[in-house]
Amino acid sequence: MTHQIIDIFPVPLYYEQIDKDLFLNLKQKVLNFIKNNQDKFKNDWDCDTKSNIKTNFLQNPESKDLRDLIILSAKNYLKLTKSQDENIVIDDLWNNIASYGAHQESHTHIDHKLNNIFSGVLYISSNVNNGNLVFHAPNKPVVSLFPPPSSYSLSNVKIEPKEGTLLSFPSWLVHEVYPNKSNQDRISVSWNIKII
Repeated sequence: MTHQIIDIFPVPLYYEQIDKDLFLNLKQKVLNFIKNNQDKFKNDWDCDTKSNIKTNFLQNPESKDLRDLIILSAKNYLKLTKSQDENIVIDDLWNNIASYGAHQESHTHIDHKLNNIFSGVLYISSNVNNGNLVFHAPNKPVVSLFPPPSSYSLSNVKIEPKEGTLLSFPSWLVHEVYPNKSNQDRISVSWNIKII
């Protein structure tokens, strides 16, 4: 008799550390955009993190290198998950600024009208006290069936924000960001990807 565990519903999280020179170039462009467009940053969600989600950063010339990086990373993510990538587009692109105490409530990036399949974040400015990104297990009802320290008992996974780190994840995955406990703003860029 053979016994084995088959993980049938894995959740792929893509992690990439951006090349230092490329990252510094992108960082400067994002910071310049923020400096020159402060009036476009609002509190659009049920939290105190400010964003420019409704101002079409996607079309701004300052975001071209960033868009190229996101598409390349998206293709790598899909390749690693053995998915097709021939018709992917960035559906939305925005910046986030979280000052002291700012957080992001639990949410997903699902929008059935837009048909986005995965989302991502790139940390532009951050430190260890800026507040972790937290992904919540999609199978919480069964988590209690597996006592710790089993990997099946995890109810959430915390990712520490690090400058130059790019993450991609399924848009349906519930996540939040803990409060920033530093006087340094946590600045990130977020996006959604769809296949057309």
